[in-house]
Order: sequence, then structure tokens, then C-alpha cells
Amino acid sequence: MATRFQRSAGLAACLGTLFASGVAIGYRLGERRTVTAPDAAVDASVSPADWTTRACDALQHDLTLSPEQSERVRSHLSEASRGIFLDRERALLQIHLRILEVHDILARDPSLGDQQKIRLKASREKLRSLITSKFADLLRDSPDSLPLLKEEKA
Repeated sequence: MATRFQRSAGLAACLGTLFASGVAIGYRLGERRTVTAPDAAVDASVSPADWTTRACDALQHDLTLSPEQSERVRSHLSEASRGIFLDRERALLQIHLRILEVHDILARDPSLGDQQKIRLKASREKLRSLITSKFADLLRDSPDSLPLLKEEKA
């Protein structure tokens, strides 16, 4: 009985080892063949054309595209990059406008002293100026945000 148990345990250990080896080999092979998507993070210093080129190069490498396929992929990526960068700019504008709203809320806070309110007002004006210069194109298309951007009267 003990001999049967030892044989069964040995067989189970061998099968377990084979299974673990198969999983490890499958994982390594699958990892090597995985297609990596273009870097979705959009760095502020990267232009849409640069992003398109990098994404196309990555897909060319991962998928070994033919020249015709590469050209088609590039046109799709170019269109997508325009949308990505426009959405990014709109999101950044909304973030800046929210921060400007916080400045306005804080300006009404009675716990702030006069010097603090003066510094807050200067900070708000600096932010307002930044928004109107950096997002001028988007602001022309978005009149809803204009009331927030009015200059604060002394």
C-alpha cells in the first residue's frame, strides 16, 4: 500500500512539474507575441504628428505591417491623434476653469485675511491671463466659459 502511494505521489509530482513548466513556457511565448498598443499617454511636449509617428512605428514593429498597411494605419492614427489632442486641450481648459472657480469661492471666504485675499486676487489674475492666452482658440468656440474669465474689479 505504501509503495502504491509513493508511486502515485511521484506521478502526481511529475505531472504537476510538467503542468507548471507548460504554463511557464506558454506565458513566456504569449508575452513575446503580445501586441503593444501605442503609448496612450499624451506628453505635453509631443505634437499630434509626433504621437502619430511613434504609434505607427510601434505598430509597424509589433505587427510587421506591409507598406500599404502602414500607410493605412498612419492615416487612421493621424485622425485619432487630432481627436485625442483636441480632447486633451478641452480637458485641460476645464481643469483650469475649475481652479479659477475655486479662486472665486476662496475670495468670498471670510476666514481669509486682507493680505491673503490680495495674494489670491493676484493669483487669480495670473491664472485668468494664462487661460485666455493658452486656450484662446478653444475659448472662441466656448462662450460658456467667458463669464468666469472676466477680470475682477478692484
